[in-house]
Amino acid sequence: MQSTLARFICETKSSTPSTVHVSTKEVIGDESAGDESADDDERQQSSEEEDCSEPDNGSIHTEEVPTSSDILTHLPGCWTWKMWLDKKHSYPWLICVNNKLGCSTCKELPSLGVDATKNIHLSCEWQSVTVSACGKSKEKQLMPLQNKIRRHSKSKAHTQAQKIKLQASKETIESSIATMNKSYFSATKKMFWIAYKIGKTGRPFTDLPVDCDIHVLNGVDIGRTLQSDKSCHNDSDHIASEDVSRNSSEKQTFKGLAIKLASSSFVLNLATMYDCLEELSSLSLDLQERKITLPMAHALIYRAIRVFHSMVDYPGTKYKEVKCVVDKVGTDRKFKDVLIQDNRKCDVVIPYGQLMRSLAANLEKRLVTFRDTENELPKLINSITVLKPSSWPKECPLTYGNEEVKYMCDIFHLDDVIARRGFQEYIDIVRTEGLLEPPEKLMDLIKATKIIAVSTAECERGFSQMNILTSSVRSSLTIKTLSTLMFIKCVGPPPQEFCPSLYVRTWKGSLSDDSKAHARKQTINEEHDYNILRKKLKE
Repeated sequence: MQSTLARFICETKSSTPSTVHVSTKEVIGDESAGDESADDDERQQSSEEEDCSEPDNGSIHTEEVPTSSDILTHLPGCWTWKMWLDKKHSYPWLICVNNKLGCSTCKELPSLGVDATKNIHLSCEWQSVTVSACGKSKEKQLMPLQNKIRRHSKSKAHTQAQKIKLQASKETIESSIATMNKSYFSATKKMFWIAYKIGKTGRPFTDLPVDCDIHVLNGVDIGRTLQSDKSCHNDSDHIASEDVSRNSSEKQTFKGLAIKLASSSFVLNLATMYDCLEELSSLSLDLQERKITLPMAHALIYRAIRVFHSMVDYPGTKYKEVKCVVDKVGTDRKFKDVLIQDNRKCDVVIPYGQLMRSLAANLEKRLVTFRDTENELPKLINSITVLKPSSWPKECPLTYGNEEVKYMCDIFHLDDVIARRGFQEYIDIVRTEGLLEPPEKLMDLIKATKIIAVSTAECERGFSQMNILTSSVRSSLTIKTLSTLMFIKCVGPPPQEFCPSLYVRTWKGSLSDDSKAHARKQTINEEHDYNILRKKLKE
């Protein structure tokens, strides 16, 4: 035995740095395994001359050196410690008990169960760890033992047993993960409840953090994730996509709708409408400004017409972005993480250039200068433009614009003599001193040109305020009271700029007359009835 240990130490020192950890328990195995005889059919020696070990995959270097002769006594007599490490490296399922070999994988399974097929069964020898070497000498025992190990590793029964063990380990891992994530699942379920409540009540996604804070204050465990407004949006999308309350026909309907929304024609039409509405929305907001004047509105509409004409040859940003995606092929054809596909049922594309020309033509019809030449509005616009120094010629005479000023004074019922003198003074000041501030004589005409209503936006603001004032709890307001409230709401200054002194002085004259009529009503205390009842109950 000492010579065997010495040989092991020498072989270990000369090995290369590939490492395998082998414990003493793996060598000794289960002491309770029975000692059964080897199969006589496997005692024939193979005629092929092979090396006693597996092909050299790199020498094995041990980190756990045996210190007792008991370990070597459990190995087959023809093996050294080095050979055992080589076999254990190649066949991890190999175990050894009382000089006999076995399979740990087959030993753990009593049978293949429902996975067993005809003529495929687990080997009793390998299950009971009773595979031994045959032969009179150690050299003759090596080859049969090696052939048994190789045949067992390639057998269908052993392969099926490994699959069953692997599947069992996966199920065990999944079960343990489910147990570990039980609390996480509960917290996530609560977050989905909150997200569903927000969607059902029509509240914004930004309500989620506030609701989470309230739940935390109430002592509810909601975890630490999915507590942002973006998470609320994602949860709502998932609930809508996985709605189990819909039947198959409804799901098919929504599936068809999703296919249409992801079609190339729909996305192109959507981008076209986006570019158009973006320009029209900007024009609408500009025309609703309170400081807008008639010449300014005319210039804005004329500019929008030119924009639509230019978009025929130079499309908008959204259309170009979508067009680049649609022109791609395969999986790269994605827009906002949605795969764009061609759909023959809804492949009608709006002609981009034709739509832009139609919009420009409709705006030209609304533009006053393109209407009938007998209309007075074009002349009024040109007359108002004269008041701007930027429209004057370089050599502007003092009599420039006299006809236009007189025409505007006739419309607004102003003194044209004073207005013309003020305009001449304005020309002289701009030309000589470079000042752009109009003189006092011209201010009445300039203010009159600014009060022309360009759109119905101000009327719509008034109707909107009237709808706010006449709510369900204030439905008995008279027309006079409603008019008073609308005047204060729409025309009155902010509270910090309001000066009540002027109104108090005018109110004093009628204060004595209305003091009785507007005296504060005395509230009648009816609590005494309940006090008597409480006293009776206490008795």
